[in-house]
Amino acid sequence: MSSKNLGRGSDPEQGFPQGSSKDSELCQRILGIDLAIRAAAIIEGSTVTGFAVTARTGNVLGLNSDLREKIGFWTQMVTEIGRQAEQAFGELESITYKLGRVNLVTIPLSKTRSLGFSLDKSANENSVLPRILTRLDLKNPHNR
Repeated sequence: MSSKNLGRGSDPEQGFPQGSSKDSELCQRILGIDLAIRAAAIIEGSTVTGFAVTARTGNVLGLNSDLREKIGFWTQMVTEIGRQAEQAFGELESITYKLGRVNLVTIPLSKTRSLGFSLDKSANENSVLPRILTRLDLKNPHNR
């Protein structure tokens, strides 16, 4: 399956690939885990540092820097809200947001770094998420 990539650099953080090509390569690997995954992005702080999209998905992130900035900011805010609620509800594993024909899922990787991906609406994130966590060794708390 062909895909389109675009990324920007970031500061290194132990345990995860960094920078434009490394983050985009990681996103490309994520696309290969399941055909229901439409796009993947790495967000550092509120900046999209790398992403990949499938050929069947419009390259909105590559064409619209304003949207990349807003997605980065939104991901940062939603993740922080989840982290603030951890004491009441338990450990934050992922955040799912349903929008029209897609499911948007965010996985916090560290305090400042997140993985975001979109799934076809018919996909079950509870089926795809464990495979991503296992394939990328994100179940290991040392890697998060």
